Amino acid sequence: MRSGATIVAKKFTLMCRNHEVLEFVWNVPERRVVGRLCVIDATYIPWGALGLNGRANRTSVATWMQHRSIPSLRPNVLRRLRDVGIDDAQTLLALGTGASLSDQYWLRSAGSDATWDQVSFFSNDFDLRLGQYLTAQDSQSTAYLATAVARDLGITTHSPDASLGGNLPKRWEIRNGMRVLVKRSSSAYGQEPKNEVLASRLCERLGIAHVTYTAQTDGLTWESVCPCMVDEHTELVSAWHVVASCGRRNDESRAAWYIRACAEHGIDVAGEVERMLVVDHILCNYDRHWSNFGVLVDTESREWLGAAPLFDMGESLWCDRTPGEGLGGYRIPRWGGSRPFLHRIDNQLGRFCNDLLWLDPAALDGFGEEVANELRQLPMIFYVPDRAESIGRAVDERARQVIRRRVLLHSSH
Repeated sequence: MRSGATIVAKKFTLMCRNHEVLEFVWNVPERRVVGRLCVIDATYIPWGALGLNGRANRTSVATWMQHRSIPSLRPNVLRRLRDVGIDDAQTLLALGTGASLSDQYWLRSAGSDATWDQVSFFSNDFDLRLGQYLTAQDSQSTAYLATAVARDLGITTHSPDASLGGNLPKRWEIRNGMRVLVKRSSSAYGQEPKNEVLASRLCERLGIAHVTYTAQTDGLTWESVCPCMVDEHTELVSAWHVVASCGRRNDESRAAWYIRACAEHGIDVAGEVERMLVVDHILCNYDRHWSNFGVLVDTESREWLGAAPLFDMGESLWCDRTPGEGLGGYRIPRWGGSRPFLHRIDNQLGRFCNDLLWLDPAALDGFGEEVANELRQLPMIFYVPDRAESIGRAVDERARQVIRRRVLLHSSH
């Protein structure tokens, strides 16, 4: 079902709302900026498009463009795009405006007179079929949606799903006027949607700012649902882009680097970092990478507002572990980066959590049992002897580790 959506090079003006920011030519197959890069208004250059010297260049803009498209690691995406005649995720991005529901940047094609009011997904409805197609699970729905997408390519590709990051299958929907993100599982046990719900409940117990997740099922599979965390006046700046704004000192830990980078922009995130690490320790979250935490920024004034609420905690609670692998901690290989500050994740509690007075130990009572009860609802776990109960017990032990750390820190008082 090839429809011939191939793009070699395209000239864009990068826009921030109605501010013209950059002009460049994007070579889609080669994923690079070619020719001259023209900076129109440096004030609104995205943090992720700045080079090490604090200025935009062709390489930094190319990197930003690559990261704005759907990751190649997301299951089935490349095959499904090619089935409707779209060469790859970069071509999909170039076919539309590149607008998202994480910030207010978009791509205006040469010769277009489009405005932010016309393209914003925060205030305009958008076609849902692209996201439905990319996350469809049965062959009949996939075939039907493939035909619909290919037939209305110009409409369906103008979608926030074309600029939606992350490796899990996901899509944006509009429910009662609200933009919500719907995510599926990719693990054998299908735990991720329930894990998101449990992470929300843990944050509620501890009084930690977070994005609230709920779960839905069609009787066979589960999906998580959460509201959009930003509006059309705020944007999420990932931790990776935060630290890229200042160099790391030789004697500085990754955590201290991130905290200092935020402080240089006028916000104190030390407390939020500790809270994040406590939640991740209890849940054994092995996927707290530098793109799923960060800060919120006012798009128009460029003021840094504070730490973003905690989000994206589905890859936790040992969802990738088989019974034979046990429920121990994780060590991220050197080539896999740190998660987020050390390669051995369990060591972060003792290394970076040095206050914990904010934590009420009683708030953790019964959380392991709550975890077990929630996970038992999953078909792929219900029939696995003792899996839900074992995870619940492991969670309680990790909660006790946090409490013991709190006692150790303040035993002298």
